Amino acid sequence: MKLLKFPVLAMLAVSALVTSCSDEGSWDGYVEKGDVYTFDQASANYNFTPVTVQDSIVITLTRSNTAEEVVLPIVADLDEGLTGPSEVKFAKGENQADYIITVGALTIGEPLEATLSFDEELVSVSGAAECVVNIMLDYTWVSAGSCQMYSQWADNSSPVRVPIEKAAEGDGLYRFESPYYYLEPNYCPEPGYHVQFYLDENYNALAVDQFTYIGELITIEGVSYDAVLCCLADGSYGCQFVNAGSTFLINAVMGYDVGGGSIGLYTYETIQLLWDEGYPGAQ
Repeated sequence: MKLLKFPVLAMLAVSALVTSCSDEGSWDGYVEKGDVYTFDQASANYNFTPVTVQDSIVITLTRSNTAEEVVLPIVADLDEGLTGPSEVKFAKGENQADYIITVGALTIGEPLEATLSFDEELVSVSGAAECVVNIMLDYTWVSAGSCQMYSQWADNSSPVRVPIEKAAEGDGLYRFESPYYYLEPNYCPEPGYHVQFYLDENYNALAVDQFTYIGELITIEGVSYDAVLCCLADGSYGCQFVNAGSTFLINAVMGYDVGGGSIGLYTYETIQLLWDEGYPGAQ
């Protein structure tokens, strides 16, 4: 994380989708009197592409014994496009049962959520009475070469090679693959935080996504926040995305998510890059 004392730019109220979830979760193994239950996972993410999408998702629950057949009522809060039953049945002699979420038509880039729960009085010690499932249909990303990148935020004195990918189903949609993971892995230790951008029909700079989480934490006066790259479409704070052939420039702002749909803008970020491998336009 980066330690920063005082924000130098104003607060900007924006709509920000924050998804924080974990695939971890387990049966605690504690033997209790009577039947108690747990979801094997408190949360789960399912990210599909058009060629890997599936029409159902299985969520497993575990109970403390295998005595008789039991029906456990389930409260299912499902986004439109998802369906599921109002109960799950444990067969006699079985301590696990599956809840099936049926997945309808998905739209690329539009997430769906399912929240499943049962009576908290029936949950096992350290168990989970709720499971939040996030479902996303993503583009099929294919290699589009790589670039040599400089970042004012990362303060790299030598260019860092960053992969670039193209969305097979997207018209002019590209992304820098985990740029800050390559630029400064000490601050961004995990890949997966991509920066999407768009080119016009002549492969010139068109736009960068306005708000992108970069996989880093910013600590201000002892409080840590998720860092957000902001490239505002209206050009505020000097934001722009331009190019001359395969040389590109992004003027943006580095911000931090303070919650409640607000982003605190901290400092400026300039990214310069040479798309020297695979650039599809005129050099």
